[in-house]
Amino acid sequence: EKINMISSDKIHFFRKQNNYIIEKLAEELNMESRTYFNKAKGKTEFTATEIWMLTVLLNCSLDDLIKETDEMNDLEI
Repeated sequence: EKINMISSDKIHFFRKQNNYIIEKLAEELNMESRTYFNKAKGKTEFTATEIWMLTVLLNCSLDDLIKETDEMNDLEI
């Protein structure tokens, strides 16, 4: 079972903080708005490159975007 590690709420927070509309952020990530929306909502996963680009565009760290859930804490790494 795949676990989407990126928090849609955190993406939304940093997107708003950096004054990005969905269409502009999707364009910066070189994807359609619908594709971005599905990834941001956790319906599909961001690639590692897209996650890195999000941290650059949204001026945040990877840790800032990671979900803080019990499900994540139970992962064996």
